[in-house]
Amino acid sequence: MERPNPQHGTQTETFIARIIAFLIDGLVLGAIAIAIIGIFTAISPRLASLGGVLYGFGAILYFIYLEGAYGQTIGKRAMGIVVVKSDGSRNTMTASAIRNILRIIDTLPTLYIIGIILILISEDNQRLGDMLGNTVVMKTSS
Repeated sequence: MERPNPQHGTQTETFIARIIAFLIDGLVLGAIAIAIIGIFTAISPRLASLGGVLYGFGAILYFIYLEGAYGQTIGKRAMGIVVVKSDGSRNTMTASAIRNILRIIDTLPTLYIIGIILILISEDNQRLGDMLGNTVVMKTSS
């Protein structure tokens, strides 16, 4: 299979779609976090932090599973973008795990700028997790 290239003029569009998709996923995960932490707090206020830890692991698994199984999270699907292997083949759980474990770097204060810079300057608009996971984010054909 030939390696897909983003169509001319889509770098900014894909970059903006990635940001909006991440915000949508943040809303979905935020609602889940409120529910989980609320349940744990209702059981015992001392369990609130445990609920937060479980939520953190769940959030990473959300991205790993959905991008590994379907190539898209809820946010990516809404924005018409998909994660694929750099050669254009379907994303794998292993590649998804690599790219999403490294997502932790992108969410750390001041380090998120590294991900933004890499997306903007790399040939295939890849952040560190994409580079090491050998994945790219592209517009879907539909």
